Amino acid sequence: KLLMSQKGLGAEAGSPGSRRMSALTASAIEEAMAKKKEEAPPRSPFTVKYEGDDQEPADIPPADAEDLIASATSMVKPASVEAQVAAAINAAEAGPVESVTFSDGGGASSFIPLGVVIRFATSNRPTHRALVVDMRTLYCNLGALRAVRYDVDRYNQSLDYEAMVFGGGGDGEEEDERTATLLSFRFQQQCRTWGFRQPEHMPAVIPGLDALIALIETAHADAIGSARELIAGGGADFDALAELHQPGTEVVDTTGLLTGFFGSPAAFLVRSCKYTEGKSSLGKLERSFSITLEFVVSVGTRFMVVETTVSSGEGVYAPFKGERPDTQAQVPLVIAEES
Repeated sequence: KLLMSQKGLGAEAGSPGSRRMSALTASAIEEAMAKKKEEAPPRSPFTVKYEGDDQEPADIPPADAEDLIASATSMVKPASVEAQVAAAINAAEAGPVESVTFSDGGGASSFIPLGVVIRFATSNRPTHRALVVDMRTLYCNLGALRAVRYDVDRYNQSLDYEAMVFGGGGDGEEEDERTATLLSFRFQQQCRTWGFRQPEHMPAVIPGLDALIALIETAHADAIGSARELIAGGGADFDALAELHQPGTEVVDTTGLLTGFFGSPAAFLVRSCKYTEGKSSLGKLERSFSITLEFVVSVGTRFMVVETTVSSGEGVYAPFKGERPDTQAQVPLVIAEES
């Protein structure tokens, strides 16, 4: 939960709840950036194993450390990062992928190991320092991985607002600090879950995340394409829900079922989603879909950002039940139009 004043985002500057900014000078930040660029990124972030024994595993090459920093700060993918993504796409097109093996991290401590993110996203545990996850599980958690990328991007955007605060933003300084807090809050919470401390004022980097998402999307291109086509026609089925609710999508609940204020529309920001598969006591496959939505509510003279998680079969998602994935229905949430 993050409290915000009606004048802006966050508690008033100087209050105990406000974000503490260390007094780093511009030269100190540049020095820290240069040091991080000199650090070696983790080795090959993951290896792709194909179905059957007729194909050799495919390694995804590591990206250059300086390119990784450039990718995080400019939001433009440089050459070695693009090559890493291209290698993942080629690996998915080479044959049916059975599983992906993630390295134990290694390299620089300031880079977040992809294996740690996957372990928490999929609830898998490493074996002999190697984490092996089957492709089906990765596909079920594609929405969660996209959410991590979205959170990383928002965190790195918050650094621009921090720079404005360091530069003495005048009348806008208080507003810039609140915006930085809002953009970075969720990612910092994630880091605590992963047991990783993100260095202050430094861009967040997860080597291999873009390549892994590209691998999963390419390996399931047909299913994703069918889902997007169905959504474009104004409908959705169970398997299309993840494409409908990609992180960062702004949606409107016109029914009021999610808030309890029936008949009153409410706006939400999609933060994450995922599928969960398991077996019932009778051995039957059970599937469910969950989505995490963010919205803002008024609390007296302040605003609060709240997250809620809804599962298929509940509220506006009542028509979508895991045991009937072929059920089609109207899209429960309306995609917000740009004004």
